[in-house]
Amino acid sequence: MSFFCKVVNIFLNADKGWYKNYFIDIYPKLEVGGCYTAHNVSESVWKRMFGHGAAEFYDYIKSLPYMETTLNDSGNGVSINYKKSIK
Repeated sequence: MSFFCKVVNIFLNADKGWYKNYFIDIYPKLEVGGCYTAHNVSESVWKRMFGHGAAEFYDYIKSLPYMETTLNDSGNGVSINYKKSIK
């Protein structure tokens, strides 16, 4: 059985080494105008606590022209990513 739904907002706080993979898997279901946020995305946090998985995710998502990305670096940091277009 296959399950398909459209997603408007995602808040991710999971295994930091898999952040990029989670995004790649959910991206096709994220509606244009949808928001994909990821917790613990902060240079101070990923170096100190989580290795470089969050950094790899952040570098990847910043490189995508169809996503608008902002980093709130206060506290443990939150990456706020808005889907502007399909591709």
